[in-house]
Amino acid sequence: MLITAAQVADTLPGLSPTDALLVQKVREADAWAKLAFGRQFERGVYALKPRVYGAPYVLLQESPIRAVVSAFSDPTGLFQASTQIRDVSKFTFNPLPGDDDNRLDLGGYALPQGVGTFLLNVEAGWWPADDPVHESDIPADLSGALIKRARVEFKRAVGVSDEETKQFTDEVILNSQRRYRR
Repeated sequence: MLITAAQVADTLPGLSPTDALLVQKVREADAWAKLAFGRQFERGVYALKPRVYGAPYVLLQESPIRAVVSAFSDPTGLFQASTQIRDVSKFTFNPLPGDDDNRLDLGGYALPQGVGTFLLNVEAGWWPADDPVHESDIPADLSGALIKRARVEFKRAVGVSDEETKQFTDEVILNSQRRYRR
């Protein structure tokens, strides 16, 4: 989850983070963000098939890139053991997670051009807000926008009409957080 019910409850005095409607609105905000921005955000290992256009880099759907786990190059798209690129250390990427850079430099590898010719397993994303072991490193601007969305949707669901609920739209988030779109 990109945000928690506790984070939203902190902005609504007197509301418990275990309130069922609040929990539902937090889950909806999380699902909406993943759909609207076209990515998962949470840190994990992702199998990606980026398009290869002959450029010395590819752009990935998930970011920030934390590590390249494995890579396969196969013009047939079968990706068997014989097509594995053995030295993934040549691939380079921006190591600063705050930049949310989705560019992976290919390190001089000449890959077959097209869609589905390159399979890449990368560790990417941020630690989620509900991770029991790691402190969340989701950017504050993104989590703040999603907390606001959950808060507004909760207020609307219980019939509160104020300036915030009248002025807020999903487009506000999409425009202010467009750097996260894929």
